[in-house]
Amino acid sequence: MYAGCDLGAVTARVVIIEDDTIVSAETMPYKKLPVQAAVEAFDKALRHVQSKGIETETITREDFPLDDIADSVARWENVVQEGVGLLLLTGFPVDHYTREECGMIYFGLGSHFGAAQSQSLMGDLLGHV
Repeated sequence: MYAGCDLGAVTARVVIIEDDTIVSAETMPYKKLPVQAAVEAFDKALRHVQSKGIETETITREDFPLDDIADSVARWENVVQEGVGLLLLTGFPVDHYTREECGMIYFGLGSHFGAAQSQSLMGDLLGHV
């Protein structure tokens, strides 16, 4: 299964596969959200977390407020929780942030989808590849 969500065009392409057969392929339109609006919201939430001295792996939804893009975040969460389980956000300017800040933003956004779970033998909640 695959779902992509481009912040510029903000369209999700969904393909549902059952028993190795494509059952459904549809495009789900979303309200257009300019990349800059999302970046500004992520940046504001990042600064909030940093001002409180919160460590990345302890960030909660309350620590990382995304009120300015709450409708979009709710739609993204629905794609992850109730849809195909994968969301691809493109156009994020990773070169404007440090590796640690990118991790904080990623973890902060994820906190809006649920509690982080380790998938590593080391027990870490965020790994960089």
